Amino acid sequence: MCVKGAYLPGGTRLTIAPKNVTKALSALHGAVITDINGTAFTSTDATISGHVAIEYSGKFSGTTSGGYGFTQMHGFMIEVSPTETLEMNHFTPTGATVDWVKDDALFTQIISKLNFTGAIPATGSGGS
Repeated sequence: MCVKGAYLPGGTRLTIAPKNVTKALSALHGAVITDINGTAFTSTDATISGHVAIEYSGKFSGTTSGGYGFTQMHGFMIEVSPTETLEMNHFTPTGATVDWVKDDALFTQIISKLNFTGAIPATGSGGS
């Protein structure tokens, strides 16, 4: 897995990671997303650029799967195929002072601009 990260202008950390999965997100309707310690985020089913997704958010002291401590997070897991998801999130690193509102607005704008084209079919696109 290759995780790419950067910091948004307000100080939150943005991460983007493709992940291989054993079960398609479309089969996990109503799934609960947790941090590495098992603390649950608020999660809802979503659609991003025609793909099944799960949106999650939470404001608690937690740890990412990459080992980063955080105090607030907002993200999406997006199904790009039955065996692959793209996870995108941003979070407040533990101890950091950030402009959450500014960065969350930017993150939401980035998500709204996603457009999957080419070889990645949208879930339920009807192909063989």
